[in-house]
Amino acid sequence: MLEKIFPLIFVLLVSLNVSYAAVGGQTASIGIGTFCSTASFCGGDYENVCSRTVDDICPQDYGDWSGCNDNIYEGVKCLPCDPDCGQCGALDISLSPSFPSPGQQFEILTNVTNPSKINYQLIYYNSEQNAFAGIVCTDSFCELSVPVDAPNEGGQSFTYSVELGQINGQEYTSFEYVTITGATTPVLIINNPIQNSEQSGAVEISINAESNLLPYEFAPENIQFVKYYLYKYSESHQDYVPVNADTCTMNCQAENCNLINEYTDYSIPRNENEEVTYNWDSTTCDNRDYKLEIKISDVLNSVSDEVLFSLNNPNPPCVDDCSIFSSNLFKTILARIKVWL
Repeated sequence: MLEKIFPLIFVLLVSLNVSYAAVGGQTASIGIGTFCSTASFCGGDYENVCSRTVDDICPQDYGDWSGCNDNIYEGVKCLPCDPDCGQCGALDISLSPSFPSPGQQFEILTNVTNPSKINYQLIYYNSEQNAFAGIVCTDSFCELSVPVDAPNEGGQSFTYSVELGQINGQEYTSFEYVTITGATTPVLIINNPIQNSEQSGAVEISINAESNLLPYEFAPENIQFVKYYLYKYSESHQDYVPVNADTCTMNCQAENCNLINEYTDYSIPRNENEEVTYNWDSTTCDNRDYKLEIKISDVLNSVSDEVLFSLNNPNPPCVDDCSIFSSNLFKTILARIKVWL
């Protein structure tokens, strides 16, 4: 069962008046990335899951694990550490979610494999190396979760450390000390259009897009791309469907057919308020209800947001149901004929 450990628990540890003398501890670091635990075969019909149980099969020998984060132990990407892939210690550590949103509470997940039921002490440290939580593990397997808050900035890296040791009298023996690094997702805020607003003509689309992760030295921007996707409400589908970026018709089947604009390669134009702006000509569309989806990405993560609005342009074009019998001209002529009659 997953046990949540809250910071106040550490009070029980610091009151022990123990002199911390680390003896022969193993130090390791886990970089920013996504953790992997399963290899799939035959189009996903069969799976081999990373496990602490020896079965002579290393899942990471199958498929492409290049995008997976390294585990604590050298040569091992499997989470949990799989002894068929390399030498494993007692700890398995990960973050959930792997990339929290700014200000979001996330969890440091810590599994302790302890077949000898050693009286382990786990101590958690923040980036300033201040201990803020602790727990005792005496079971053969401990599954722990410590909640912490992510930084409030977008694309902000952070580090936490977990120390596994044992207290014997007045001496603390450190066995493993692991530092794990994470990062928040970038920040995306749509400033205009305002939700459920009415728009016309040239629509100014403005957003805040922020990240502190610099992709490379002397990069012109921290945001890799900004993409704008347009959808129109369909009565027959009772939902918003993609519309062609050029004609505004619902005949939009190809990938990115509703992409009305994009900025790429870290070349993102900003105004004097550091907003990313784009002026969209709405006169090619009919007066209907629309949804705008905006996606941004930094060097590690992508996020998206959306806004609903309607159009009210004079003399809007007919773009979907455009038979002569449904045109405005036909309806006008028909109305005049009825008046004459």
